This record gives sequence, structure tokens and C-alpha cells, in this order.
Amino acid sequence: MFQTMDADLIPDFRRAVRGHLAERPAIAQGAAIITRHLKREFGCTEEETEKALIFCEALGHLKGEHDPMGGRTKAYKATAAGILAHERGE
Repeated sequence: MFQTMDADLIPDFRRAVRGHLAERPAIAQGAAIITRHLKREFGCTEEETEKALIFCEALGHLKGEHDPMGGRTKAYKATAAGILAHERGE
């Protein structure tokens, strides 16, 4: 699944990705921006961040949005369920 990250860190990394967006609920952000914010703590790659975003989206904690101008990258926002899970520390 993840190539560079220790498997023990993956659940914490997913929570950090969700938390990053839950703390900024009005702003949709792409994997590149989130990776820059979390790279120092987790040593993550953009691919690992994208996988964590897809996982959290499948749980209903994030919502991916395509650029309305036809961009290929997705930007993500925390959903109400994602914000609640973050606040509860789940």
C-alpha cells in the first residue's frame, strides 16, 4: 500500500490528513498542499496523501471536488461526519 511510510504510522497519518481538513472546513485542498503540511511530521509522499484522502472519502469523512474549470486534480473538504470524528478523536 504505502511504500515509504511505516505501516504502524498509517492510521495516525490518515487521522492527521482528516484533521488537517477538519480544522479548515471552508477550504478545499489538494494532496500536494496537504503533503507539504504533513511531510515534516510523517515523511509522506503525495501518493501516500492521495491514498489517505481516498480512504477517508470512502468513510464519508471527506468529499472530493473536481475543479469546475476542468482541472484533473481533486480538492478535498471535510464533511460534517469527518469534523465530528476529528473532534471526538476517532
